Amino acid sequence: MGSALRLRPFRREDYPWYRAWYDDAELDAQLGPMDEEWLTAVLTESTGEQLVAVETAGPRAGEPAAVVGIVWGIPEHPEHTISDLAVCPALRRTGVGQRVIAALAEHRFGAPARGLIAYVDPDNPGARAFFAGLGWAHTPPPPGEADPMHAYRAPASEPAPAR
Repeated sequence: MGSALRLRPFRREDYPWYRAWYDDAELDAQLGPMDEEWLTAVLTESTGEQLVAVETAGPRAGEPAAVVGIVWGIPEHPEHTISDLAVCPALRRTGVGQRVIAALAEHRFGAPARGLIAYVDPDNPGARAFFAGLGWAHTPPPPGEADPMHAYRAPASEPAPAR
């Protein structure tokens, strides 16, 4: 699957290169738009974290490979939710997403949880195939749901402890 990734908090100085990723039509269509409002929300977030996955070895050592958002679990919803996963467009379909998920399994989150869940828009077949390919349990949206989202739950495992 390639070398490991190191996860670190997203910083203000990351915004220019991350915003440039959204010049990619596919990324922008699925996760856009990217703007200063998003940046402000990320930098002031208190119920989750936005993480940069940085290559640890090889010719891209030290370079960002992906950005992943996590909303921490709460008593009513005890799983951590993957809110977004953006892979550098030049690295799409190279296994980076799988490596990000592996890094999340080792990450010390800001709050304890019972696992990971991702909600995926029905119009995002790539993300649906990604989580299904990881073997995550799928729950389709209820019929007639106003904002239908597919839920994918990671196989049961012990999440990393809180910081």
